[in-house]
Amino acid sequence: MNISWTTHPVEQWDALRGEWDALNARTARLPMLDFDFWSLMQRFFGTGDELACLCYDKDRDGDAVIASAMVRPIGRGRWETFAPGQAPLGAWLSTDVQPPGALLKALSESLPGPFISLGLTRLDPLFCTRPEHGGNLSTLDYISTGQIVCDDGFEAFWQRRGKNLRHNMNRQRNRLAREEIQTRLRT
Repeated sequence: MNISWTTHPVEQWDALRGEWDALNARTARLPMLDFDFWSLMQRFFGTGDELACLCYDKDRDGDAVIASAMVRPIGRGRWETFAPGQAPLGAWLSTDVQPPGALLKALSESLPGPFISLGLTRLDPLFCTRPEHGGNLSTLDYISTGQIVCDDGFEAFWQRRGKNLRHNMNRQRNRLAREEIQTRLRT
């Protein structure tokens, strides 16, 4: 196993856009794990001591990023994923190239200063494989996350919503149009 993490001060965050978004495109493909989302979270809710971290597997993917995270110190030798209360998930992306336990161990070894613990908070099990318990690693359920499945497309999903909701949304869109405010739905 030849994986290594690089850690970068949050001031260098903008230079990591390509790697972060490429990994999100290959894994979760979620707007709340998009580079721009985390840039805003850090800008408005960060303290400036966060670290941006990228993981490479030299044996398998050459220089492709296989995991990325934004972490923050929470005390001497203690770290956790950056996850302000306004964010639905924590700042963590990973492929299944390496087991989660190996990624965590390698990340803990790359963090500056003495190390006591690393907490990964608010990870969705649909997009992040749960590591096996054992040794110095344990996991804990936090909450059940909401999920809406649209197997037959958005239009069919929307037609199944209540008549009042659809009517109220149309009324709001019409009001905005009268005020010359353009609306759009992007997926």
